[in-house]
Amino acid sequence: MLNFGHLTSAVQANCDISDAKYAGNYSLCTFLLKMREYYRWENDIPLAAPLAKDDIGQWLSMREQHWDTLNEAELRLLPLGAELFDPFDTDRINAYLIPQGAIYSGGRGLFSKPQFFLGELRQTFVEDNVSFFVSGCEFAREISASPAMALGESVFIRQESLRRFLWEKIEEWRWKKNENAPLARSLACYPDPDNVENTLEHMTENETHTLMYHELGEVQAGRRIGAAWHEMLASLKRTKAEFLARAARDNFADCLITIPNLVKQDNIPALHFYFANFTGLRREMFPEAQAAYLRWIGGAGKHVLIDMCAQGVANWGGMLERMVQSFSDAPENIDTAIESMLGQTPGETLSCSR
Repeated sequence: MLNFGHLTSAVQANCDISDAKYAGNYSLCTFLLKMREYYRWENDIPLAAPLAKDDIGQWLSMREQHWDTLNEAELRLLPLGAELFDPFDTDRINAYLIPQGAIYSGGRGLFSKPQFFLGELRQTFVEDNVSFFVSGCEFAREISASPAMALGESVFIRQESLRRFLWEKIEEWRWKKNENAPLARSLACYPDPDNVENTLEHMTENETHTLMYHELGEVQAGRRIGAAWHEMLASLKRTKAEFLARAARDNFADCLITIPNLVKQDNIPALHFYFANFTGLRREMFPEAQAAYLRWIGGAGKHVLIDMCAQGVANWGGMLERMVQSFSDAPENIDTAIESMLGQTPGETLSCSR
């Protein structure tokens, strides 16, 4: 029988080990934002409740002391019944968990950081031969709570992490209160935008579809460029070129699947929210997308978005293939090759906003 408490403790221990070894790779501003959100999750503090600075400071100090004890620790095997499982053996672990209403994922994200989470399974479905797993309440996680992640032909969408992400975006907008911002346009599309809790629930359900489309695009990109992409990313970890390569793939995935499907479904609030979140490197590298959005809200038909996507699929798809080919030809020079392809100055420092 499954001892869920032991499993949760083992998964959380692996999350802590991953954080101890990789949290230093984040810029200071990114780290502090992630830790603020993580503190709220770990202490089960409602999203709208204020946070006491002294309490956060004390918690952060204790957390860093705990991490100091884990620098040499090895990831734990996960106990399931009478067996122990490798924490990256996601498929076999989920074959055990799914019938019991739980879901797990173990993969790698930015900087090749191990990413683990264990949560309540809410929904499963298949789209384009890709298996989707939607989770609710999260029982174990690390500081980098990505709302969605693709592992091979499986996609994990984490609605609790998505809800927290949306809340932070809404809170940031409420501080600035720019009524002409894309987020303001998105919120205005919901039935009662002044009721933040109600709107947040609607947005979480709606943006789950956006995540599904983006991850489908990621899978399609993977099918097109092959396994060499992951080998290339592994060689790029902790470099500027990794950010550039990931941003290029994000733009390809969204031009291929995400934006065309949102347009097809006339999902206006999701389109506005997409461009509210279209920032940093993705926007800097793809000004044509922002220009198309401005034309659309200025009165042009949605065909301007579709035309932009068609151009983006050709441009970004070709770019990804050239990156992989350059890696195959001269792996030792791939960082410089990627920066050159994308018109970046070698060695330029990336800011927190990216």
